[in-house]
This record gives sequence, C-alpha cells and structure tokens, in this order.
Amino acid sequence: GDTLVLVSTNDTCVESSGNSWEKWYNGTWHSLFDSWPIDVDLAIFPQVDHQFSSGIVHQDISKLNMEIFPNPSSNFVNLVFRLSQNSKIEFTISDINGATVFHHEEKDFVEGFNNQMLDISSLPNGVYLITVASDYERIIRRFTVIH
Repeated sequence: GDTLVLVSTNDTCVESSGNSWEKWYNGTWHSLFDSWPIDVDLAIFPQVDHQFSSGIVHQDISKLNMEIFPNPSSNFVNLVFRLSQNSKIEFTISDINGATVFHHEEKDFVEGFNNQMLDISSLPNGVYLITVASDYERIIRRFTVIH
C-alpha cells in the first residue's frame, strides 16, 4: 500500500541542532544527513507502491528486504536492506537493456538492517534495475534517474 512518512526533529533527542534526526534500529540517534543526502528540519515523504511490469522475471530469495530512496533520484540513491545473516554484498545497476552500468562490492555487512549510499551522478536519465546480492540471497528493484 501507499504510505506517507512525516519526519521531524524531537527537541530532546540530541544535544545539537540543525538537522532532523532519526532513531536507528540499534537505538542510536543519527542526523538524517548521515543516512540520506538531505538537510531538513521537517519533511513529508510520500511512498507509493507501484507494481511495474518490466518483462523481466526475477525471484527474491530468502527474506532480503530493500527500500530505495529517493526515487526518482539524481546524484545519490540510498538503500536500506535487511540481511538474514552476515555477508559481503554486491551492488549491480543495469540499464533497461540489461547492460551493467555500475558494479560495486562491499564486505562485512551484518545480519539485520543495513544502509548503503551509491553515487549515481554519472548515470544518464533513465530507468534502471539495481541488484543487491549475497552468496545466499538476491533482490532486484527498479529506480529512475532524473537530473
């Protein structure tokens, strides 16, 4: 379904000011700018659930969940994903023709929720598929680049 996310700063969550803050899964507070390249004190983020058919059949393996935002994006894309066990992760971005336009491998992601920011500023406008894969699970999501 569709979701509307309202983000604001709690006055007592941190001792400094300037940005909105969010509480991470481990109970610590972090500036929104640490996770996302935005500097806001109040924001409303619509999250719309569209089911697009790309003609590409894929199957998500295991319980790897992932959110991508902002989508559409221009310079950076943020990924929040959950792993069922510790793993190294490969990030691959493909254009709509299936050509790989970005590949990056990271090590030492932990079981649970993880954040990764990818620089997509060199990608031209268009629709892309991002694959996040470990040795035991994989997920593919669609996103749009607009400069």
